[in-house]
This record gives sequence, C-alpha cells and structure tokens, in this order.
Amino acid sequence: MSLDSSDLLPDGISYEDAYAAIRTWYQANVDRYAMDPQRGRYAAESKSYIESLPAPDQATLDDIKTTLHHVLADGLEWGYHESDGRFKMAAYAQAAV
Repeated sequence: MSLDSSDLLPDGISYEDAYAAIRTWYQANVDRYAMDPQRGRYAAESKSYIESLPAPDQATLDDIKTTLHHVLADGLEWGYHESDGRFKMAAYAQAAV
C-alpha cells in the first residue's frame, strides 16, 4: 500500500507523537471496524494487540517502532487510509519512520 500523492504528512513529527496519534485512533475505532464486512476480520484479530498498547509515556522505542511497522505492513493495515481528522494513520507512521 502507499499513500496518495495528495495526502499530507505531519512533517517533523516525533516517534512518540506519531505513536500517540495512532494508538488513540486505533483504540477508539477497533470495535467499529470489527463490524465492517470487508475489514472486520482484521480489526477483530488485532483488537487484543491494540488494547495492549502501552500509554505513550510508558511505551519503549521498540514498542513504538513495532506499532509503526504494523500500520505500514502488518496487522494494522486495515486502518492504513483512515484519518483522525488531521492525517491518515499511514501518514503518521511514514512521517515518523
């Protein structure tokens, strides 16, 4: 997957801030997407992972990098093109990486 050329990136965002935005969005939306006929299976399968994500002030750099990777190429791709109203989840992950 890749972002559209018109997608904005949060330039200069830190790992920690990108992680906080991603964690917040996924935790707020996993149940809603679990009901989606196309992506529901993927959201449901990742729910326990999402719920276990440490708070941003407790997350290690490894926790953060793993989560960013999951958004871009693994179990959290179902939210890749979803936005929190500012940026897409992939934009946060790509900008931080």
